[in-house]
Amino acid sequence: CLVGWAKGATPVTWVYLAVSFLLVYLGGTLNIPAWVPKLSPFGLLPRYPVDAFSAPTWLALVAVALALGALGCLGYRRRDVTN
Repeated sequence: CLVGWAKGATPVTWVYLAVSFLLVYLGGTLNIPAWVPKLSPFGLLPRYPVDAFSAPTWLALVAVALALGALGCLGYRRRDVTN
């Protein structure tokens, strides 16, 4: 979505991805509070097959991803792309 609407904000997506990865996968080692990894989509999903599959959570994340993707496509179409 950011790539479509704000070309200069693209590095923010990479920073968010890196922070999300660190929070979810190294959160236990870093002794961060339990709510912090839930700021990432990776922290919202249950750890399948250890935890039970949660269809509502999965469907909500898919809906958000599709909505953000559609918004990004709309923004990209409106943007004047030059070399």
